[in-house]
Amino acid sequence: WLLDPADMTVQAGGTATIDAGGNNDPAATATTISAATIVTALDTTTVLLLATNSITVDEVIDASGNATANTLTFDAPTLTLNQNVLTEGGQVYDGNVVVGGANIALTSDAGTVTFNNAVDSAASQANSLTVNSSGAIAFNDAIGAGTDGALGSLSLNSSAGTVALASSLTLNGNLGIAAGSGNITAVSYTHL
Repeated sequence: WLLDPADMTVQAGGTATIDAGGNNDPAATATTISAATIVTALDTTTVLLLATNSITVDEVIDASGNATANTLTFDAPTLTLNQNVLTEGGQVYDGNVVVGGANIALTSDAGTVTFNNAVDSAASQANSLTVNSSGAIAFNDAIGAGTDGALGSLSLNSSAGTVALASSLTLNGNLGIAAGSGNITAVSYTHL
């Protein structure tokens, strides 16, 4: 299942359709898709949301009740999270993540959550991020290091995996990390 427009917004009433091959119209410059369409697809296959410029999540994606643990991947230079994302399977964020909502929660019931690029709050907003996973949680780049991008707080809860912070972490508020039976690794931490 693959979508690949220039810009994509997950929103109520989104109109993107998927053909039998699992693709949308690649010539589209902007696409809207509903969370329900993504949730339905995740029950049968891995989903890759791919955009040339940006992906914005303006509607809660709640696939936590799905029967299968398929992975949801977001891949664009900028990924703006204005709503929560809950999946049965893993979540992968391939792009610079902007925490746009005041308190965003990302939950993977039976998978891992991986951030491959920087994670920042919307500029000067000090928004908070909570990540819950039964598997590993990995941040492979800086957190809160962008211009005025410090998170208000960060809570990381991995019930059976590791929590890895591969680069710097900058916060305006509280930090909470729990790694059930796994390890916690971090590089540097700055509290503003």
